[in-house]
Parts: sequence; structure tokens; C-alpha cells
Amino acid sequence: MEEELTPETGTDKYFTVDVEENGECKRTLTLTATDEALQKEKKRIIEKLRKDLNVPGFRKGKVPLSYIAKNYDGAVHGDAVQNLLSKAYEQAVVSKGLRPLADPKFEDLKAEDGEGISVKAHIEVKPNVTIADYAGVKLQVEKRVIGDEEVDGTLNQLREGMTQYEAVDRAVGGEDYVIIDFFPLTDSGEVDESAGQKDYGITLDGEGLLAEFREGLQGMKAGEEKEILVKYPEDFADKNLAGNSRTFRVSVKEVKEKLMPEIDDAFARNVSSEVKSLEELKDRIREDLQREEDAKHEHDVQEKIIDKIIEANAFEIPDAMVDNYLTSIVEEDRRRRPDVPSEETRESEVRELFREPALRMVKRYFIMEAVRRQENMAVSPEEFDKKIEALAEGAGRPLEEVRIMFREGKHRRNIESELLDQKVLSFLREKADIKVA
Repeated sequence: MEEELTPETGTDKYFTVDVEENGECKRTLTLTATDEALQKEKKRIIEKLRKDLNVPGFRKGKVPLSYIAKNYDGAVHGDAVQNLLSKAYEQAVVSKGLRPLADPKFEDLKAEDGEGISVKAHIEVKPNVTIADYAGVKLQVEKRVIGDEEVDGTLNQLREGMTQYEAVDRAVGGEDYVIIDFFPLTDSGEVDESAGQKDYGITLDGEGLLAEFREGLQGMKAGEEKEILVKYPEDFADKNLAGNSRTFRVSVKEVKEKLMPEIDDAFARNVSSEVKSLEELKDRIREDLQREEDAKHEHDVQEKIIDKIIEANAFEIPDAMVDNYLTSIVEEDRRRRPDVPSEETRESEVRELFREPALRMVKRYFIMEAVRRQENMAVSPEEFDKKIEALAEGAGRPLEEVRIMFREGKHRRNIESELLDQKVLSFLREKADIKVA
């Protein structure tokens, strides 16, 4: 239905708007501006242009209107149309109570003197999603119990962290740590000292060590020197070396033997002064690992409940929100990989790779919002204060200082949103029918 934007609504009588709903998210605004409005705006632009224009032979501000019309008519007309479209669009979204998620896409523009302006503006808005079947979701999940294998794995990681290396007078072997000088040889057999390195440490069982270096160092002793031929794999990170061969002159400076502690009561006490035996340390590790596993399990259960609700409720989501999510991932990827050779190709790959997760995240957002609204959930002052007290205690800062920080604005809204999300997830978890294997 077409509506005139009138002064009574705080808008302009020269504009009209018609809103067409295209599904839950899309709206098409048909905007019109009268020829009277167009001519008034052109006159305003011409008057401003005349004041500022410097033309040889005329005093500033006295350039003939005929000169401006002849030389600037196209630019004046274009600026007037753009200004009026911007104004009409802004007034239309305000008068209709619309909250566009992205910039409009204009099409079918008509702007002629004597006829005024008309254009269609396509926008997206947040849908008002109402969901069903969210209480009592049936779900069967597995829950892992931490066993001896996981405990032993953690003990071995702790043992690795206590590794020490001791200098020895013998040939290189096993898991030794070797300090070397190495320099590549030129095609003429000369040592290229600008490309090598002195006092470089290598762990023989290190994952990044090339096989030729590992094999070539075996059996060498401190003070010995030899040449090692290295063939770089085709997928080597340095493209200039990938697939090529290079000879290095290598000198062993020092050989250090890897020493690791025995896993016993003394080891346990060294790990933590709060335990007295290895068995006590194992029990504590098992409890910590199980606590982490239980937290992961709860998170997985919550997300699977959300997935079940998404499956049971079909609704449209705005393309703009999906695109915004993907754009944030692309920007993060650029920060992490600033030297990607083909930016356009990489962005296309990232958007394609993360499209399904992006769709799910946007649907999840609307599911959470709908449950909050349909269940009339809110954060009480007591709940908010309790969260602030926990934050203050965790940060070791005065309670009043933290209260002031979160009293209003973005920080307060973030805390309230976090608490509401926790309420929704707890509600869905409590109402769900979960069978654990």
C-alpha cells in the first residue's frame, strides 16, 4: 500500500513509499519523489555551486545560470537525484519502522525532469521467528569415561616437559640434541657463508628435520665435519627449494643426550607439591581430564539440541547476516595469512568452506532469540549482580570498580546477553530427553 510521507509523521510531503513483503526477510520499497522536489533540490545545488564556482571572466558568485546549466547540468541532475533518493530512503525506513541489515540495492531508477523520481530499493530485515518443538527434544549421546590410556598420555607429556639434555663425548644417535654449523655449497663447491647458520640446535627426533640431515648426522662426533646432500620434497614450504637438491657442509659442535625422569613418586612430587605419590597424581589427572571431558560433553549435548530444533523448524534467514559472518571469517583469515598469493581465490575458498557453518550459526542465533522471547526470559538484578561479583573475584579487582565498568552500555549488554544465552541453554537441556550411552 502506497503511503505519502507527510510532515505530520516528521517526514516530507514530496516523497511516497510502498512496501512489499517478499518472504520473511526481504522487503521491496518503491520510493517516489515529485518533480517539484527534484527541481527544488537542483536549484539548491546550483545556488551552492554558483557561490563556490571560479570561472575566468566572471566574479565569484556571479557566474551566469545559463553557463552552469550548459556545463554542469548532468552533474547537478545526478547529485540532486542521489540526494533525494538518500533522503527518501532514510525517511521511508523510519516511517515504516524498518531496520535494514545492510545497504539497499536499488533498481528500476527513473529520474526525468517533469516526471520526478521513482526507484525500487531491496532490503533485508530480521525475521520474527516463532519456533515449536523446542521443549522435550529427544537425543541419544555417548559419554566418554577417562581411562588409564589418557592418564598415561598426560604423564608422558609432563615427563617430556621435564626433559633435560646433557653433553656427552660420543657419536650422535637416537634422540640426541646436536649443535651444528651448516652452510650450503655453491655450484663451484665453495661454502656460501651468507646462507647458512652457526650454533644451530637440532633434535634428531624432531618432526621438522629432513631425513637426509637426520641420517647424515648419525655417527658424527663433536669436531667432525662432512658434506650432506639434501633433496627437498615437492611440497616444501619454500617454493624456491621445493623439489631441488642442495649440498651442505656440516660441522658438529656439541652432542647432548636426552635425559628424562622416571615416572615414580619423586616425579609426582616434582610435578605438584600438593601430591605425595604417583597414584595420587594419577587420580588428580584423571579427575581433571574427566572434568574437561564432562564440560565438552555438556557443550556437545547443548549444540545437538540446537541442531534438532533447527531440523524441526524451517524458517528464512537473511543473506546479509550470513554474508556478514563469512566476511568476519575472511578478515580473520587475512590477519592470520597476510602473504596469500591470490586474495580473490582464497576469499572464495574460505566463503565456500564456511558457508554451511555460517548458515547454522545464523539459524542458532534466531533459535536462541525465539526461545528467550517465547519463554519470557530476562536477567534479574540479582543474577546480574552475582555475575559481576564472580567477574570481580576472578579478576582480583575491587567489586565497586567492576560494577562501574558494567553499569551501562555495551559491556552491560554483553553480560546480559551471555546470561540470557546460559538461561536458554540450561532450559533446553533441562527439558530435553537425553539418553546417555
